[in-house]
Amino acid sequence: MKKTFFIFLAALMIMSVCAFAEESDAASTAEKVKITVGTVSGEQGDMVSLPINVESKTPINSITIRFSFDKEALEYINYAEIADKGDINFTVMVGTLSTDASYLGIAAASATPVDANGLLCKVRFNIKDAAKTGQSPIKVIYTDIYTETENASTKLESEASDGYIDIKAASSGSSSGGGRKSSGGTIAPITVIEPNDGKLILKIGSKNAKAFGKDVENDVAPIIRNDRTMLPARFIAENLGATVEWNADEKKVTITNGSTVIEIFIGRTEAYINGVETALDSPAFIENDRTYTPVRFIAEALSANVEWNEETQEVTITKK
Repeated sequence: MKKTFFIFLAALMIMSVCAFAEESDAASTAEKVKITVGTVSGEQGDMVSLPINVESKTPINSITIRFSFDKEALEYINYAEIADKGDINFTVMVGTLSTDASYLGIAAASATPVDANGLLCKVRFNIKDAAKTGQSPIKVIYTDIYTETENASTKLESEASDGYIDIKAASSGSSSGGGRKSSGGTIAPITVIEPNDGKLILKIGSKNAKAFGKDVENDVAPIIRNDRTMLPARFIAENLGATVEWNADEKKVTITNGSTVIEIFIGRTEAYINGVETALDSPAFIENDRTYTPVRFIAEALSANVEWNEETQEVTITKK
């Protein structure tokens, strides 16, 4: 079965850049999988991230989606890195562009069925300097979705809601609208790819951060330990509306936000949320008289979303 799956997976990834296949007449009669393309706005010269959401009542093993877009207005960059792909935990995901740059494909798969409800990924586009203002449509033009059991592979039907990118003229005095510029077919590095209202943006090794649209400076820079971003809890927690207490005798950090109480102990691989034990893959530690705690754990426990950008080494925390 595994051999069959990985043969199918290889074919799936190739299909994402090949000519369109015909829809199968043997599609499942189960409730349709909903695919929703988001809408975002940006100025000429900006880079924008467009969310792709999936809703399926049936767990699925693989999904391929192809989208059309106006290549005269938009330049496809990539889909978000695997660490930031979204809420749906497929084992493998690829994003590819057709040879004539007229459509793009996203393909994802897993050997075991996946609960496919939520954000699949974000697709990044550069808005070209010469793009016309107005709504540039992003349309779903093909889907191929399967669920597998020990004895059968079943294709699922889907229904799609298209999205668009609302293109605005570049701000006065700035040809790129203050965003990320594309020049000569190359892409300059970016710091912020979306408006940061409601967001905390941290950069590894830098004390400078952005908090809800304002430049701020922390007293220490975030660092990476055990492949996790670590920072003293107070900066994250207080910016998300919580309070922080330190108990030197117990070597314990307590974070409180309304009815939510988080307890983290130095050097221990378990923490507590409202008294319920939760595993930590990166324990808190003390360095240079500062207590470092895992950023993602705290933010998510306080009901915020966390995204990691490997290219820019940045963490973006968004209030829900």
